[in-house]
Amino acid sequence: MLKKIQLWGLGLLALILAPNLQAGDFKAMGGLTFTTQSIPLMGYSAASGYKTDGLDLWIGQPFSQEVDLVYHNLSGKDTTSLSGNSGESQIGLTSWELNYFILTGLLGFEFGPGIGYGVSSTTESNNGTDSSPFLTGTDIHYGVLLLRLGMSFSLFTCDANLSSFGGLIGGSLLCGIEF
Repeated sequence: MLKKIQLWGLGLLALILAPNLQAGDFKAMGGLTFTTQSIPLMGYSAASGYKTDGLDLWIGQPFSQEVDLVYHNLSGKDTTSLSGNSGESQIGLTSWELNYFILTGLLGFEFGPGIGYGVSSTTESNNGTDSSPFLTGTDIHYGVLLLRLGMSFSLFTCDANLSSFGGLIGGSLLCGIEF
């Protein structure tokens, strides 16, 4: 799974950077992530990425491009019921995402849309009368729509991302260094 993401990441990075060979910054970040589901999931994420310096085009507002490789590890548990059967369910989700953003600046913030591709693995257990898992699988491939708001201070950077994939709405707050 990781090799697929790494190959896609290198290919996408080459396509993005080859036409303009921009100078830019590398990022390494970590933080908190959540997603909504019948059982809300919370956990941690780690990311590394590359952001080009701003491009000034004839259309007006300068923008930069960013490519991130993100690891998510989420879990959650709650009491659920279905057709009179109830029990405590626990879900775990780990995923790797390759995300691409187009960002523009305003009032010291960077914001913009993004798209991504991810591969996840999920596990579920419950102690209800029907113990069959509802959501268990490996190598689940998905697309992601993203919206980012970020701010950088010298070497320190923070990004807030909203995401939507497979009917799940979530977000992450990642902070780290930019060099």
